[in-house]
Amino acid sequence: MAICLVLIPSGTSVAKASLWSIFTSLPQPLMAVPAYVFVRMFEPLLPIGLGLAAGAMIWMVFAERVPDASKKRQKWEHRYHGRPGDDRTLVAATLRPQPLVSARDDEGAFRAKRRGVET
Repeated sequence: MAICLVLIPSGTSVAKASLWSIFTSLPQPLMAVPAYVFVRMFEPLLPIGLGLAAGAMIWMVFAERVPDASKKRQKWEHRYHGRPGDDRTLVAATLRPQPLVSARDDEGAFRAKRRGVET
């Protein structure tokens, strides 16, 4: 399906794109059994791997994201003089859900739009 989404707009026929999609999916059933056996063999190590991944993500947040956010906050406070209520407004605006709406453009292709603003 993803291959068809790329090939059809570039001028490939639907039949040819479908054949390429089927062809690229052929290794999936061939590798399903070895993958299952591999997962079953290493299942006891799963908690260790997930713990390592979680630790890496937490480290990334505190080592890179928090200092970067702190620098941006200092620039923001300097620019807006740290008026009361700014923090609450900034958090509320950031956390407000932004639902995506699909719409067709002039060529008939689907494009993602944020409520009223095309991206």
